[in-house]
Amino acid sequence: MSVKNQLSVALGAGTVYAVTYTIFSFVLLWGQSVPRQGEGVVLVAGALAYFGVGMVVLCGVPTFLAARFGLVSPLALFGLFVALSTVGDIFISGPEFYSLYLTVWYLFLVPMVAAGAVEYAVREGLSFHPPRPVV
Repeated sequence: MSVKNQLSVALGAGTVYAVTYTIFSFVLLWGQSVPRQGEGVVLVAGALAYFGVGMVVLCGVPTFLAARFGLVSPLALFGLFVALSTVGDIFISGPEFYSLYLTVWYLFLVPMVAAGAVEYAVREGLSFHPPRPVV
């Protein structure tokens, strides 16, 4: 699979995730308190755009690392973060992790990329390469 196709797969997965998660956020968190006019609408639209871009990046980067290099650890961490944010918001008293996940999403990229770098270094050091293509 070419790099262009891998980027397309990552962007597609990120977009689907972003749309799904943004709708989830809007319905669960803001459905009752969304302003209907004025500056509040612009603020909410800007926040949703910011969250949407973040969710595309948060899903797209691990997907690209899996497609390009066969790395599994970034996708595993991504799944863990999604599970923690969803379960924390639905089943626990407060949406603290969920709010953190949406507002400072760029900080969640660091452990995903770091885990991918460590996995890549270990695989190269041990000359262990999974069969291609992963995606």
